[in-house]
Amino acid sequence: MLVRKRGAVSPNMANCGLHQAKDSGSGRLAISESFLQTQSQLRATLARRVKERRHSSKMSQRDLAERAGIRQALVSQIELGEANVTLDSLLRIAIALDVDLAGLFAAKGDDPRAGSKHS
Repeated sequence: MLVRKRGAVSPNMANCGLHQAKDSGSGRLAISESFLQTQSQLRATLARRVKERRHSSKMSQRDLAERAGIRQALVSQIELGEANVTLDSLLRIAIALDVDLAGLFAAKGDDPRAGSKHS
């Protein structure tokens, strides 16, 4: 569970689905249902986009892992929507797939940046 010092929740935190726990004065934050839904949707989109881009580049998971400098098991977990992936790993994958970072989260055809960075 996320912990924050006592006090008001910032507007940024309120917008991302985090809110201060009501029943305890501990200052801990609870994760709202909307945050969990957003997290799930982002993981599913990331999984789908990484797999689509990898296939369109005719790469195996091993090829992608080697190009990105990450473990093949992480590529597999990402494509299954199970990984809690770091920003560093996301950037490495985006570079290896020749796509903007935003393109890894955009639905296919939704974002012109989802294609090659060099188009």
